[in-house]
Amino acid sequence: ELCVSRGIGTCHTVYLRPKFDGEAKSEVGLVMEHCPGEYSSARYNVEKTRRNLELFQTITSKFFDAHSQSILIDVDAVTGNKTYKVVFEGNLPAEARDAVSGAIADLRHALDMAMCATYEIVKGEAAPKHLYFPRGRSAEDVRGKLRKTELPANVIDYLVSLQPHPTESQNTIINNRLLCDLVTAAQSKHRIACALDANVEEVWIKATVKDAVSLSVPPRWDFEEQEAVLCTVGPQGHFEANYSFALEIIFVGAGPLTGWSVEQALLQLCDLCDTIILGLSLVSRENRAT
Repeated sequence: ELCVSRGIGTCHTVYLRPKFDGEAKSEVGLVMEHCPGEYSSARYNVEKTRRNLELFQTITSKFFDAHSQSILIDVDAVTGNKTYKVVFEGNLPAEARDAVSGAIADLRHALDMAMCATYEIVKGEAAPKHLYFPRGRSAEDVRGKLRKTELPANVIDYLVSLQPHPTESQNTIINNRLLCDLVTAAQSKHRIACALDANVEEVWIKATVKDAVSLSVPPRWDFEEQEAVLCTVGPQGHFEANYSFALEIIFVGAGPLTGWSVEQALLQLCDLCDTIILGLSLVSRENRAT
């Protein structure tokens, strides 16, 4: 990525992407894609999220290296039944929560900033106070909201094509369902946090059980207690197991993103926002006000 000067006080971001020969399928050079400087604030918020994600990955890697899983036996004082649990000792560092707590809001703001930048490019005036990235009940609802902005038809068509509304169809441009989740989750930005969870699809257990009262198949991880109940046996029962839980950090209090892997969600959302910002810069270029 390069930054080049055009005139006094004007800056453009330049993206370099490979250019391929259609027949030979070979790389033959580079093509420059310009993202006008008006979008620098939007892109800064996306890059800020990427840096926070890198910090989050460093913190959580050290956290998992320093702590481990173990089996705890909880004996019922009344029945004598023994409950075997996998527990994880160690609390998620506050720094990890801080690194992701504002990520959803930053990405939502990036889309709003891109909308304002687009308006100012094509209209040649300051964006209205209440101009936001659209979210609607349907394509018609989104288009109706955008008509009120008096943006050019090609900009409106591009935004509607992103399908920022509930739909059963699969968008071929971006993950429109994830886009809707981002916009909705941002409404809960002050409650967003993260917690330890286990990927039950990657749980491996080989066990011997005697006098079982109940079995949890598959075991469910309680992210509030940081444990998973494996089974309960009678007072004379016994349980032995080799086990492995794939632990990860998930969003909580994040609306439709609750339960998503923090790393997976933020990586996809950063790419999604970059795609939208670049798309807006391309369509606004056709209508730049003089």
